[in-house]
Amino acid sequence: MSEKNENAKKGGFSKILIGLLLAIVLVGAAFATAYFYFTKSAEKVTQKTVHPLAHQVTYSLDEFKLNLSEPKTYIQTKISLGYDGGEESEEFAKELETKKTIIRDAVITLIRTKTNTDFTKEGTETLKIQIINTVNPLLEKGEINHVYFDSIIIQ
Repeated sequence: MSEKNENAKKGGFSKILIGLLLAIVLVGAAFATAYFYFTKSAEKVTQKTVHPLAHQVTYSLDEFKLNLSEPKTYIQTKISLGYDGGEESEEFAKELETKKTIIRDAVITLIRTKTNTDFTKEGTETLKIQIINTVNPLLEKGEINHVYFDSIIIQ
């Protein structure tokens, strides 16, 4: 009977040792998998994609309060012009400041031809293009490539 107890103890000890080694291997494999997975995720996060508008500089034309072409309808809006920042952007900013009154007059003339129904989502996108096409011929040292409406109120 004592031989059976010794064999059982040896067999039980070897089973525990095999189970312990198997657990260590599984835990190690889990850590290795987690390490490689999270380091790849971290690499993806650090590879930042730059949005095309990230280098945009804006110039505010301030607020406009205008009558629209419809009777008793007016608009209150704030518009900013967007252009690419770079080495020449300081000279371009000076030109925008110098010609601000001329640019505002051109934008006012354009907006006053609009009606209340022109300020839908599609209509404002069309108006942005029209503003760009109206303002760019007035400029010599650069060009506007985006128009931003900070606010639009129509009554």
